Amino acid sequence: GVCLALVPGPATPMPDPLVWEYQTSKGWKEYSASISRQLQKSYDDGAAFCVVERDSDFWVIEFSDMEQCSSKDQHTRKVRCTPRQDTAPAAPAPAPFDKSSLASVAGLDAVDQNPPDGVRWECQADDGRFVPYGREITALLENAFMHKRPKTQLPGEAGGGTYYVETLEEVTWRCNQDTRRKRRVRRVNGQPPDLGLLWQWLDEDGQWRTYDAATLALVQRAHANRLLYVDFEKTGTVVGGQAADVARYRLTFKTKMQENTSTGSRRPVRKTTSRALAQAQAAQRWEWEGACGSWHRFSGKANDALNLMYTMQQGTGTFRLKLEELGVAQLVADFGAMEMASDGGACHRIRRVPASSPYQARGEEGPAVPPDTMWMCQDGEGGYMSLTPEQSAELELLFQAGEKRADLSNGIHAVDFEKMTRTNRTNRQFRRLKRVAAEPPPPATAAAANRGAR
Repeated sequence: GVCLALVPGPATPMPDPLVWEYQTSKGWKEYSASISRQLQKSYDDGAAFCVVERDSDFWVIEFSDMEQCSSKDQHTRKVRCTPRQDTAPAAPAPAPFDKSSLASVAGLDAVDQNPPDGVRWECQADDGRFVPYGREITALLENAFMHKRPKTQLPGEAGGGTYYVETLEEVTWRCNQDTRRKRRVRRVNGQPPDLGLLWQWLDEDGQWRTYDAATLALVQRAHANRLLYVDFEKTGTVVGGQAADVARYRLTFKTKMQENTSTGSRRPVRKTTSRALAQAQAAQRWEWEGACGSWHRFSGKANDALNLMYTMQQGTGTFRLKLEELGVAQLVADFGAMEMASDGGACHRIRRVPASSPYQARGEEGPAVPPDTMWMCQDGEGGYMSLTPEQSAELELLFQAGEKRADLSNGIHAVDFEKMTRTNRTNRQFRRLKRVAAEPPPPATAAAANRGAR
């Protein structure tokens, strides 16, 4: 008989169910397959943005705005992700907006600039229709509305009239100051704030600092409503009972710059997320001191919460957290004093150390000190006593790094490796140090260990 076998040909790759595209002057254009997969993976992982290389340029795609920005000239384009519909007919192009009805309503000549997913301020035309203002006036009115200003004067408009809008309510009036004639104005399509985004500015030391709660709320709300900019104020430090002058700032979202409107000084601004900050802070761990002086790690959730709040509050203030390790409902961590206290009055020191530090919590992962090395400290009678594995690990790491002098992570002692001394910074007393080879375990212990391993 004859046996026939079907030999499959080269597999045809199935198209991705989602298509990533960027907008051009001729319509939407699809990214290459490799870039689309890169974008989809970053989006699925919860990243705030993704950097891709295309046409000899690096592009930053920000998923919150769904925009791409060129690293060369800062040019931006819209980005979208839609289900692939190869057989679906193309949607008809929208009819151009008829601006002829706006001749009687000054200031409404840029309606096509308003993003559809942002807030709009609209004014009633002669024919009764409400027509949106352009983005500039929308930003002006929305900022006044957020700051609860009673009225806001509009910039010079066609016809030479002087107008202002009452901006305390969402349904209000535009008034002609010369003729006293009024037109109805309304605020529509207001969006909830982007609470998942955190905004930060770059200080003189090159550190990113999160905006205070009041300013952050304004920025989140303005960004969610797709405004061009947001205005805010900051009052200087109170000295001698008198506050310093109020500084006024404007954050422009497209350029991501904060400008002092009085001095013209500018600072870069960035947006991030709580998750991104938590990942950035994952290299730091928090520990609390027990009654016997040993340090213990916080649990994963408590550690993440402390890292996030420490960054958001810029290392100051307090934070209330639940700590199951101590069997208490809640504790208050004071970042300034680096202490935590329970409602019952118990108080513990806390510290923040690099996650790669060899100073490890007792009973978790064991000491990071090499097994053949031990550090000893002179006691009050002239003899030497062995330090704990954690203390030996920290000294060994500093010693191998070639440090001459260093402060230890317990906040009390400083060491001088040239003189081999450890000094108590509180009472200035010092003791001699000694670095020796650790003794091997006795044979009986080793034999028992071998029996247990069988």
